[in-house]
Amino acid sequence: MSNRQARREANRKSRQRAANQRSSGPGGGQGGGGLGPFEFLKSPFTLGAIALAAGLFGVIIFLALTSGDEGTSKVEDLAEAHANFPNEMADGLSVGSEDSPLQITMYEDFQCPFCLRFTVEDEPIIIEEYVKSGRVRLTFMSNPILGAESVLAAKGGICAAEQNRFWDYQNRLFTIQAEAGQIPNERLNVGRFTEPELSKVAADLGMDQAAFEACQGNPDSLEEVDEQRANALALGLGGTPAFVFNGQPRQGPSGAQAWRDLLDDFLAELETPDEPTATEAPSGDSGPTGPTAEPTTE
Repeated sequence: MSNRQARREANRKSRQRAANQRSSGPGGGQGGGGLGPFEFLKSPFTLGAIALAAGLFGVIIFLALTSGDEGTSKVEDLAEAHANFPNEMADGLSVGSEDSPLQITMYEDFQCPFCLRFTVEDEPIIIEEYVKSGRVRLTFMSNPILGAESVLAAKGGICAAEQNRFWDYQNRLFTIQAEAGQIPNERLNVGRFTEPELSKVAADLGMDQAAFEACQGNPDSLEEVDEQRANALALGLGGTPAFVFNGQPRQGPSGAQAWRDLLDDFLAELETPDEPTATEAPSGDSGPTGPTAEPTTE
């Protein structure tokens, strides 16, 4: 064998040994890059991306489960409030004694998730502890600011009130919203409060459906809703829910205990008698009114 042939043979063997080392060494196997078909999964970047995706998926699942639980809880709370509602104190859009010292007007929108939360969490406390005792009277007014179905729902409220079934209607509409998950996932004008759906609500509640539908088509009902909306604007009430205490706009708090504190303080001021005014001293000689005279000496 010549020197050239010997060098070629040595180079060939050297290349063969290197190829064998790449195949059998760490990370070896198929492919010239030294990574098996799943070796890319071991890279820090890939592992981080997988962990992030898993975390996001877990958050989505958690939110879906908790929002479902919240919706179920809200529906149950509304059912309890409806069972405890004092129907004998209801009068159209109002509930409570006309002689109550505190008259509260609530401006709401049936599509508003914050109105739904107030109706579920706070309104039952106010009715149970203040309306039933004769200290507060509640009146519902519509401020339909969220679209066409808000207006239709408000008009339906006028029609339900004509049959003195407004508070049943109000509870049912907010129950529909709670069942749909309106608090965690607000959706507007999606067909929940069309005229046919509202007419079905009236029928389900045992109202005179023909009278309800005739009222829906009466322009006077829409005119009354427009008047309520105009009243809200005149009072400077832009959002919902909004509250008016004895004719004066008042910021509504958040939470049942905050409502108790507010109502207790407001009622205490109303129920505290005025301080008597100071009276003038009676006329006549009532003693010296000027500086006391110094005694004289002889």
